[in-house]
Amino acid sequence: MKQTEKEYYWTIDQWILELVRKGIQEFDDILLSLPGVYPQDVFLSIQRLTDMQYIPKQIFDKANYYVSKSTVATNPGFLSRSLPVPHPLDFAWRFSRKSVNFLLETCYSLLKYSRGKIILLGSPTVLQYLDRHFLEEDFILIDSDPLIAEKLAVLRPRAQVQCWDLSIEAHFSIQGDVVIVDPPWYPEYIHSFLSISTKLIKKNGIILLSFPADGTRPNIKHERKQTLDWASEMGLILVGISELRLSYVSPPFERNALSAVGIKNIPCEWRRSDLIIFRSNNENGDAIVKMPKSQNEWYDYSTGDVRIRVRGDYEEQFMDPRLDSIVIGDILPSVSRRDPRRKGVDVWTSGNRVFSCKGKATFVNILKSITQKVDPCQTIEEYFKRSLSYEEKVMVEAARKQILEVLHLEHVDICKYYWE
Repeated sequence: MKQTEKEYYWTIDQWILELVRKGIQEFDDILLSLPGVYPQDVFLSIQRLTDMQYIPKQIFDKANYYVSKSTVATNPGFLSRSLPVPHPLDFAWRFSRKSVNFLLETCYSLLKYSRGKIILLGSPTVLQYLDRHFLEEDFILIDSDPLIAEKLAVLRPRAQVQCWDLSIEAHFSIQGDVVIVDPPWYPEYIHSFLSISTKLIKKNGIILLSFPADGTRPNIKHERKQTLDWASEMGLILVGISELRLSYVSPPFERNALSAVGIKNIPCEWRRSDLIIFRSNNENGDAIVKMPKSQNEWYDYSTGDVRIRVRGDYEEQFMDPRLDSIVIGDILPSVSRRDPRRKGVDVWTSGNRVFSCKGKATFVNILKSITQKVDPCQTIEEYFKRSLSYEEKVMVEAARKQILEVLHLEHVDICKYYWE
């Protein structure tokens, strides 16, 4: 039976009440003891329980003090900048080193201490953090992000790195003994990734699937049951479920979203998932569940470490390229796909800053001119094949200053969250 949002929040309250009864009272300890509940929901639950006098006020006071502290940086040397900064439109959360070590140990034991092919589907950090037990040539990475593929092809030159658009391509000539799957945490993506995995796995091979923990959002238990039933129909045998076994490093866009609602301090690896292990019986059907295709194309532009996505319905004539605010402070205070404000975004940064923009083609040309260090007006005149008026040049200069300010803020975020 499906769970309503009211029932979901009631469940969070009950979990926290039980933790408090056990003597767990610090915000970070409560957060890490819960099954993947979003930090803002944890804080609001503590506030709600305090208002109803179910828990002592000192627990809320300590929680409020903890989340209000601005962190200067996360653990030095822990977060790596060898991969591109994650962008929220990619649902890009990456495994922690601890999780990578666990996954590699699991592969090592599953392969009976012998060599075998390991395919990584949407899990680039496994290849990034290989340990001495594995050879690069034993790994095949499949990822849709060309920047990730480019970086890892250099970092791990003996591994096989392939960039696929999984929404349109279906290359299944390669097969592995183990497939590690880390899809975006929505049913259509989970099913499509699993479907592709059945074509990539050898007979009696193992699929390791990351699946959202019970507290991630309403109805996760229902979604898990549907996924397990569907996987069985696809010819996968459930070997086991290891709850809360994997953790992720909170990316800059998530930390900014939380900071925008007052949650400025959280444990770096608060987000966790379950590990579901399947074995293939080699009786998979021919049906493939294709990857969802975005209704609106987004184009990716990089300036240094900063990534900016621009919605792709470009105008054919000059329009005002200045950025307009959608939310206070310009940081979307959410990472959920369900947030209705996402529909109005035309420009979206890797730090979760969002804007609307009438002149997206003009904006992109200004962005390119900044990267190339050339005159933006000349770039735009060449693009539209006409001269700009004085008023249009004023708009271009105003937009250029906005872009430079956004790039500066994004760079500060990256320096705050990443050390190397």
